[in-house]
Amino acid sequence: MANSASQEEKAKVGKGKRNLLKNELSYLMQSMSPLVSSKRHVERLLVIAMQGAFFKFYFVLYLLSPKLAHRVVGYMEEEAIYSYTLYLNDIDRGEIENVPTPAIIIDYWRLPKGTIQKDVITVICADEAHHRDVNHFASPWEIYQA
Repeated sequence: MANSASQEEKAKVGKGKRNLLKNELSYLMQSMSPLVSSKRHVERLLVIAMQGAFFKFYFVLYLLSPKLAHRVVGYMEEEAIYSYTLYLNDIDRGEIENVPTPAIIIDYWRLPKGTIQKDVITVICADEAHHRDVNHFASPWEIYQA
């Protein structure tokens, strides 16, 4: 019985790995949509260059220590949750306008029509929390204990 539970947990981790890139690219496109849709080619090139640099760094890190790589991503997800929480606080205080959500984002997240920005950020934050948990599960603490 314990073996089947372990296989189910491994399947969840594998599913999380497959969806991670798709989700992260979706977040980037959603948050950077004004930049990406603009005619500022220098900014677009900068975004692509940073993605390439991170991919190379993460690829080497994963080859050296997959568990450490997952731990790093887990911490990055924690920072994303913190940032999204600050964003939600700014919306609540009225510092950022709570605008209607574009149709492409509503379709991607399968949200109801009339969804506002705060709803989308809340869904993304919850998804980031799931990614954090998956990555921390994939890198147990005992690898760091001497």
